[in-house]
Order: sequence, then C-alpha cells, then structure tokens
Amino acid sequence: MPEMNGFDTCQLIKQTFPDLKAPVLFFSGSTHENSKKQARETGGDDFIAKPFSPDKLIERIDLWVSKSTGFDIGEVTHDPSHQNDLVLIADDSRTVRKMITMVLGKAGFTVDGHESGHGLIMALNDKKPALIILDVEMPDLDGFGTCERIRQGFPDLTTPILFFTYHNTEENLTLTELVGGNGFLSKSNSPAKLVEVVKKWPNVRIEKKQPL
Repeated sequence: MPEMNGFDTCQLIKQTFPDLKAPVLFFSGSTHENSKKQARETGGDDFIAKPFSPDKLIERIDLWVSKSTGFDIGEVTHDPSHQNDLVLIADDSRTVRKMITMVLGKAGFTVDGHESGHGLIMALNDKKPALIILDVEMPDLDGFGTCERIRQGFPDLTTPILFFTYHNTEENLTLTELVGGNGFLSKSNSPAKLVEVVKKWPNVRIEKKQPL
C-alpha cells in the first residue's frame, strides 16, 4: 500500500490499541516465508495468499469472527418441532447471514437469507414465513423501511417482524411501532439466547393493521 505498508500498519495498530481484540489478517500475492514471518512478527493473526476464491476467503473470515466473538453454536440444541417454521432474514452482511443461518438451522428452523430488504420483499410473493428478521442498518432500504413496505404491500400478513440491531434505543422503539414491527433481537446475544428469543415468536400471529 502507498505511504504505509500492511506490516507497518498492523504494528502501529497493535501498539496504539493494545486492548483491541479484533484479529488482523494479511492478504498478499507473495507466498514467501519471509512475508509470513514478518506478518507474525508485526502482530498479524493470519496470512492469506492471493489469488483466493471468495468462498475460501469468507470461510477464513468466518473462522476468525467465530474465534474473536466467541460465537459458539455448540450450545444450541436441535428442536424438530420447528422444522416447518420458515424464518426470513434480511441483512447486508454475508457473514451475519451465515452465522444466523447456522444458529437457527441447528436449532431446527428453516432459514432463508437475503442481502437486502428488496430481496426479502420479493420472496414474500411465494413464501409464508413464521418470522421475519430485519437488520436495522442496510443500504438503500433499511430495516424500518422494509418493514413498512411489507405491512403496506401485504396487509393480510400476520407474521411477526423483529429488528436485528446493537442499538435498542427509544427512537428505534418508536420507529418499530410506527412501521408495524413487533420487537428486537440484539446482535450481542449469544447463540443460545438468540434461539431462545426466536422460539417465542413463530406461533404468534399479529393483528392485521397498517403502519401508523
């Protein structure tokens, strides 16, 4: 990189933010052992040689996300009673979608993930979910806007809609009511807690009404 290379950047990050737990990964076209050694010496956690396939890259990133966040699905138990419960998810982060899919899938749910609110809305034309989960912060059409369009475009839909966020603020609570949403899921929840909350919703049917 111009001005400051990756090794110097990593070293500066580690020195400036000693309590930072986020892993640092190096991407390089060089597979020389000296490069890998320098990456380790400057505080890097992994070294990924170019070229690499997108799937392999996502797999490696998912591994480090799991390690750094403690997002362990080993504590989740399978419940066959939810095998017919379809959960639709919209989140622009592929990693988040994959993590939620793994967690809820292991718990017994059928999960259909979409990278945008538009994609999820299109899916409602031929799918009847037991629960809808929307990321609050998505580009182009955020979670609240998606929810509002769902309630207006599918007035007979009685499926609960939850918002997935780190910020359960008073403003967000007000917006939830305004657009016809029903609750929140915290992104900081453990996998077991996430499943515990989700299990409460599939059998709940919401009164048919337009957004305020």
